[in-house]
Amino acid sequence: MPERSLKSIAEEIEILARLTGAPRAFVEQVRALFTSKAISLEEAVEPFLAALEEAFRREETIRACSSQARRGLDRAQESLGRVREIHREQTEHLRRARANLESSARRIRESGERLEAAAYALGVRRGAYHETDAAPIVPGPKDIQ
Repeated sequence: MPERSLKSIAEEIEILARLTGAPRAFVEQVRALFTSKAISLEEAVEPFLAALEEAFRREETIRACSSQARRGLDRAQESLGRVREIHREQTEHLRRARANLESSARRIRESGERLEAAAYALGVRRGAYHETDAAPIVPGPKDIQ
């Protein structure tokens, strides 16, 4: 902090509050700290100046870090919202694809059943094969050679 003419504790607290933008609640806590220790706010600030400056500097740093963290959380929440929406869209695409696949499988199953019925009506047997498709059989000892 820049050099200034020394003032009372109360005046220095006000100056530091203005310079750092400290909230009123913090300023009141600092004042209460002095009064709780039976130190008059009208005393010279010189013995307490370094501690006061450090306290206000730290409060300012904490406030800045908190603000940055809040902004980061806001960005993270926005990102999560976008991810949630993308997930929802992908889930809907998968549901539609599943419904289409189930519908296609049902149609194929029904077509297969109709084909089996038609083949049965025409006398075509499933699994029937032509004699030329069979493996050659070697006659056994009791078979006619």
